[in-house]
Amino acid sequence: NAAFVESYLLGLNHEMSREFAWRQFPALLNSTWFRRFWDYLGSTPKYDIAPIANWQNSRRLGAGSSADDSVVLVKSALFRRYPDTLVYAVPAAWQPIDRLEKGEANQLRRSRQVSGNGMVRLADFSSFDAIIRPSFSGKIGGSAAFFGFPKNPATMVGTASPEKGKGDAGFFIVFEQAATNQKFGLDLAEKFTPKRAPGSADDLTWGHFAASQEELDQLSHATASPAWSNRNIEGSRWGRTAAETAMLALQRPVRIMFHASGLMNLDAIKK
Repeated sequence: NAAFVESYLLGLNHEMSREFAWRQFPALLNSTWFRRFWDYLGSTPKYDIAPIANWQNSRRLGAGSSADDSVVLVKSALFRRYPDTLVYAVPAAWQPIDRLEKGEANQLRRSRQVSGNGMVRLADFSSFDAIIRPSFSGKIGGSAAFFGFPKNPATMVGTASPEKGKGDAGFFIVFEQAATNQKFGLDLAEKFTPKRAPGSADDLTWGHFAASQEELDQLSHATASPAWSNRNIEGSRWGRTAAETAMLALQRPVRIMFHASGLMNLDAIKK
């Protein structure tokens, strides 16, 4: 709310000048003592208002704000349960969907992320410098948090459908579990495969240790010697050592992404 920020800082600077005048402190009373409402990150100074002495008498509050940010508001129990969740923006890039693996392509088609000319937005993690950290953030109560990014909404959303891969693809908002919050456990079972070894550690579920629904309901622990315990899974064998069992039971950090086009309504913003 640029108008609120300007009015607040205008009043704050006015009262500061009055205080200097009352105390007969030698100062230029038309100076702008406070120019930042938010505490911005980074080494480059960023201000929310221009020097007040340069304001035109006919200008409207908020019209001269240098702020051009997008704010993502999240109302969820996510940050109460996982307070160390990392939130950042990463640029998207248009890619031909035909170049992707069949399983990934079908999943993207179901998510309706494919444009009419067969292009799809994908997150571009090729450059670490391209990742945009929030310039400010805060919490509202116990179930809401907001994150500001130094990009305007139109830039965040990008174009809806590129021509031959060209066009701004916008940005993804990323929610990433901190790598330091390591947990161990097994995934819930979708089917029972007690005799078949999982293809990878990510495929390991409680279903690999139970032969029926009744057995799964009564299961209190995972046995150290299932039928497939001698099978090498990503360099480890279940039950051979505590370290190898822990490697297979490690729950890898989760990263989810939402494109800004699904979070922002530009028509509503313009109104």
